[in-house]
Amino acid sequence: EGPTGRSMPSQELSVKTEPQRPNAPPMNLSARPLSSSEIIVNWSPPPIEFRNGEIQGYNIGYRVASHQSISYNFTSVPGDGEDGSGEVILTGLLKYTRYAIVVQAFNQIGTGPLSEPVTTQTMEDGEHCA
Repeated sequence: EGPTGRSMPSQELSVKTEPQRPNAPPMNLSARPLSSSEIIVNWSPPPIEFRNGEIQGYNIGYRVASHQSISYNFTSVPGDGEDGSGEVILTGLLKYTRYAIVVQAFNQIGTGPLSEPVTTQTMEDGEHCA
């Protein structure tokens, strides 16, 4: 011990970063028609360094592509937080119509950015993909 005696232990400083919403959109978004009223949408989670915690789910937005003034109609699907890709089938769509589709991830804090939209067109009546 030095001549000044023992000093009080300094207060432990714990630095905890504020939890954040995901700061990247999901990747590899693709969409293709299944029938005249259904589109299947697939994506991969955002890169792990941009998830900011566990991804709890995804919001999938769709709208008729030609109606750019109309906001997206969103549907939510749970995410498992794993690296598995997501998939959802949009139903009740208009036949032979081009749709724009976006997806965003969310965690316990909030939603991340929207992906770039992809477009695909539903089939004509009676047409089905094998």
